[in-house]
Amino acid sequence: MEVTRSNFQATLPHVADCISKSDFIAIDTEFTGLHAHKDDGPSFFDSMEERYQKLKRFGKAFTICQFGLSAFRKDPKANKYVAHTFNFYLCPRPCGDELTHFTLQASNVAFLCEHKFNFNKMMHQGIGHLNSQQVESVRSAVSESELEEAIGFSKVFQLLVDGKKPLMGHNMLNDLALMYEKFHGPLPEHYDDFKQGIHNLFPVVIDTKNLCFALRKRLYGTKLIEFTSLMDLYEALGSQRGTYYALCSPEIVLAEEAQVYSSTKAPHEAGFDAYCVGYVFLRLTHLAAMKGVESSHAHPVHLRQYFRLVGPFTNKVNLIRGPINCIDLGGPDPAPFRSQCLSITRKDGQPLTVDMLHSELEYGSMDIRFPTDTTAHVILSTQRRADELLLTSEEGGPFHVQVYTQGLVASRNIWKLAMIGVGVVGIVGLSLAKLRTYLN
Repeated sequence: MEVTRSNFQATLPHVADCISKSDFIAIDTEFTGLHAHKDDGPSFFDSMEERYQKLKRFGKAFTICQFGLSAFRKDPKANKYVAHTFNFYLCPRPCGDELTHFTLQASNVAFLCEHKFNFNKMMHQGIGHLNSQQVESVRSAVSESELEEAIGFSKVFQLLVDGKKPLMGHNMLNDLALMYEKFHGPLPEHYDDFKQGIHNLFPVVIDTKNLCFALRKRLYGTKLIEFTSLMDLYEALGSQRGTYYALCSPEIVLAEEAQVYSSTKAPHEAGFDAYCVGYVFLRLTHLAAMKGVESSHAHPVHLRQYFRLVGPFTNKVNLIRGPINCIDLGGPDPAPFRSQCLSITRKDGQPLTVDMLHSELEYGSMDIRFPTDTTAHVILSTQRRADELLLTSEEGGPFHVQVYTQGLVASRNIWKLAMIGVGVVGIVGLSLAKLRTYLN
């Protein structure tokens, strides 16, 4: 159901009822940009505090232009779930002396236009919202009716917080940061405070991207998790092969107000994507629950069993291209996994360039920093690839490659990567298209 400023107040009681009666909530957001600064792309070099500061700049610079909410309710009399799905257009509204502003990133605008996003509807009919700090700053300067309209969608956010229903998203770190900043309050100064703040608001969070990675080995052989973007998963798990491997899977139907999604796929429309998140969760967990069960013993699975199955992966939020695979909102993060940092120079002593390294080093994803024009520090996506590069350089080639750690070049048999402490002269960023692949 599309919700704008013109029908928000009339729709709010229905939204509240759907949230209250739901078994879990799936969400998705579309936003107006990705990087507040040119060097804010995700990097294997980041510490978690550095990554959080990038996330914080993102949350302050950009805004949510569309919020998708899909409230899933189990039918008590059948093996079926009903998804009450809403697609909210959002846009901050003028309110008193509050100087609300946000940034539009041209590449992100182009991406949204490609997927038929209606910017006119956003600007003219977008629902307002304020966080708690903004509410306090304008409360005495505006009428109650003006304040109510400006608060707008923040009421829905508060319903989610009060309801404490399990909250699901796909690669949802950006979604959580924006929700906190726009509807709750300014993002905290430090990373650990952010984790605690999100956990207090939403005690049960499930990231289906992280869940997909966690269950991949268990589901090896089904060929249903070849790719991990939301739409790839939605289509694979809903395919004939997906049905074959998931006997007695629950029926998933859209409620009356969202029937448009029954006949029309709308990728990157927040409401549709939110529905896909819940759909993927149910199909994926059922598939995992039935793995190894003979067809003659297949049976419906209770929702409690799904949540028990994903218990070890609850409150783990996927992190792309960083020192850890996921953020643990409920406790200490896992130990850093990233590969050793390699120090690379040319054997002829000539300067290095990004293009040169990419053309010569065919080892997949990498991040590069240049402490000098003749030396590059490189982190590859896996230790296996780093070992391959070290071995290749020993056998020949144009580069000297050694392990770099905390200012020392060392034997790869002695040193392990800890924290990288080098000045940044240059860094390889991701194209918007490639980053969108990670984000999905």
